[in-house]
Amino acid sequence: MQKRKRVLMIALATVMILSLTACSKTEKETSSGTTVKLTEGTIYPLECDDELTYWAQLDTNLSTQVSNFGETELAKELEKRTGVKITYIHPAQGQQTEQFNLLVASGKLPDIIQYSWYGFGAQSAIDNGYILKLNDVLEKWAPNLSQLLAENDQYDRMVKTDEGSYYVFPFFRGDKKDCIYSGPVVRKDWLDQLGMEIPVTIEDWDTMLRRFKDELNVDIPLSARLNHLYSMFGGAYGVSQTYVLNDQGKVVYGPAEDSFKDFVTLLNGWYKDGLLDVNIANVDAKTLETYVLNDRLGATLCSAAGELGKWIKAKAGTDFEMVGVPYPVLNAGERPRLSTREWEYNPSSSCAISAQCKNPELAARFLDYAYGEEGKMLYNFGIEGLTYTIEDGNPVFTELLTKSEAGLSIALKQYAMGSYSGPFVQDSRVVEQMQAEPPQVRAAVLTWDDTDAEKYLMPLITETSDEQKEMSKLASELNTYSEEMMIKFVVGAESLENFEEYQKQLQDFGVDRALEIKEQALERYYARN
Repeated sequence: MQKRKRVLMIALATVMILSLTACSKTEKETSSGTTVKLTEGTIYPLECDDELTYWAQLDTNLSTQVSNFGETELAKELEKRTGVKITYIHPAQGQQTEQFNLLVASGKLPDIIQYSWYGFGAQSAIDNGYILKLNDVLEKWAPNLSQLLAENDQYDRMVKTDEGSYYVFPFFRGDKKDCIYSGPVVRKDWLDQLGMEIPVTIEDWDTMLRRFKDELNVDIPLSARLNHLYSMFGGAYGVSQTYVLNDQGKVVYGPAEDSFKDFVTLLNGWYKDGLLDVNIANVDAKTLETYVLNDRLGATLCSAAGELGKWIKAKAGTDFEMVGVPYPVLNAGERPRLSTREWEYNPSSSCAISAQCKNPELAARFLDYAYGEEGKMLYNFGIEGLTYTIEDGNPVFTELLTKSEAGLSIALKQYAMGSYSGPFVQDSRVVEQMQAEPPQVRAAVLTWDDTDAEKYLMPLITETSDEQKEMSKLASELNTYSEEMMIKFVVGAESLENFEEYQKQLQDFGVDRALEIKEQALERYYARN
């Protein structure tokens, strides 16, 4: 609590200093020798001749409308409001990782880089001179983000390393219920035909799938992508595809748990009885959509607006009714433990300032704009009077977007980032409006959100450089073997009588050492202050 108060005081003091500086139009020398002049009475727009370079993947849908982010109305409005000129650089679609690696290897880095520095190794990126440690930068030049982190201990812990180094201007989902956007769905019209209630327990699911097949002659009662089978049913057994926390708060590797046998036994039984898709090893998004639109599929896991909403609209005028249902539990009265929930912080959509940045103050002030009230509204909703109006105190999108043939989510991307992600805090009121039609979409999200997943979800821990190297080797063998054996157990290519041998092989591949590394990293994460 003392740390929180101290940081908040620093942030507020910084705002006051900036305001005083702005009023006197004092010029501040930057590391490049150029100056950032603050506008009278406010921080923005800035006055500076420097132009910054900004490397980021261009959103896939947006790339069909513009060739460069600088062509969007959002980019133009940002330049007008902040006074900062930006040249945007984009890797080719589908080649972000490869081109990022080439960028780092080249030794010539742009000023701002949007990438998962968490996945790359944030502290090593700082130590190796790729990106700036932002502690002093935030204190001096980013009062909005500083205040946000001071007011939220969890946010603060997520965006710094074990050594206490801040490293990005982050993307945060502003509401926990927006951290989940996919979950199990079933054909509600078929349930109604059978006089059945929404399934809650594994037993309910078993009964439903069997009645779909036996009484309605459903071709494929259940199908899903392999990793989604873990998400749908693994939680009932306390297992996931990777590392999670158990009831005691200790790290466990899902495929190595004893209860993993119960999970694959369930799926194997459904597979043998013709309830689970015979093509389960090769299911992808396109396959599922074909199944759904041709009335062949009874249940699956899908995304809210992108799949469920799309399917409902495509089947308008028919008896088709698909709804989101709770993540199943073993026993009635239990709460779902695991889901597809993510943390509020999304590392891949966050921005670091390059150690080669010619004007870090200018970069910090530009990025910090998104975390102030005016910036939040622009990044989330676009331009007032054009893309949204205020009704009863809340922003409501205009017909320019809601009546667009492209759909609200895609149309908004020209004017704001609220429908995807970037270095800002996403406003839940954007998500609510995107999920408003058809109403089954928002209802599904609220159903999927009703779990205890946050208790079991692995925090965003970081390994040391040495641990990363060791984990890379361990993970390669563990993940490859467990994924291969999971499908073999399900389809019967490997007998479940060999489960203990499978567990022993995981031990030989070093699962205990992997858990030890994860546990050490978890302890360091909780110790961050």
